[in-house]
Amino acid sequence: MMRSKMWTCIRRLDNPVLRQKLMGRWDIISKSNMRNNILKQTYLPFIGWILTMAYLSDDENARYHSKQALVLAIFFASVLTVLSFFLVSFPLNDRILRLIFTILTYLLEVVYFSLCITGTVLIVKNKRITIPVLDKYTGYINI
Repeated sequence: MMRSKMWTCIRRLDNPVLRQKLMGRWDIISKSNMRNNILKQTYLPFIGWILTMAYLSDDENARYHSKQALVLAIFFASVLTVLSFFLVSFPLNDRILRLIFTILTYLLEVVYFSLCITGTVLIVKNKRITIPVLDKYTGYINI
């Protein structure tokens, strides 16, 4: 809604030089906002990687964070899958062991989401933190 109002105001200007300058600046502002919004969504599972890899494939920082988010999600999904298979294999009588695995599952989810939030904050600050284990596996992904 805001964009359409801005464009109609720009189009109504009588001075063609000023109108051209404003249109160029508005395009730059809207493209940088789109880039920042896509970067902020990088650590959202599935949607974030696809958007970042599709629209910002030429940006080195975006590729780095999308690879890192992809490796994080694959790692935590595989660990949680293995834990759920172990949880199913225990007998129903072992309530303490089931409780321990359930607590461990929730702790892993909290760790994953805290890493995603940290990654999003790093994207906003335009910084990188190298984690050697993640960097080893992100090197295998070529985008």
